[in-house]
Amino acid sequence: MIEAATFILLADGATRLRNVQQYFNRKSDDPWGTLLFWMIALTVATGLLILGLRHARWQRRRQPPGKPWRLFKRLVAEAGLGWGDRRRLARLARRACPEAPTAILLSPGALEFAIRQSARGEPADKQKRLAAQLAPVAATLFRATGE
Repeated sequence: MIEAATFILLADGATRLRNVQQYFNRKSDDPWGTLLFWMIALTVATGLLILGLRHARWQRRRQPPGKPWRLFKRLVAEAGLGWGDRRRLARLARRACPEAPTAILLSPGALEFAIRQSARGEPADKQKRLAAQLAPVAATLFRATGE
């Protein structure tokens, strides 16, 4: 093992590759040394990959959302809504105001306006069903503000 490190690290640039090739082409009486080398190499590579992924995730969390839909998704997720409610809200925001989806999260009035806007031209029973589906969502979103 130390022999491989000596071959690789102490060689100059021109002979380093030749030394590595000679090391791996030699007949070895100790298969455990080669196995140990590859296990260590695999462990180091896995560790570097994990560190890189964690760093990328940390960088993403530090950056403010630059796109309105990313901000919308983050706010809705932080509100503690279920998957179906988040999907209904996203569909409503897409129909009512696709360029500024967070506008429907500003107040209960804005949410009701978006419901009326998106259900315009629909039958009355469909409008009532949409309002009934989004009533618990509105209660969850705006319970802390008291509006």
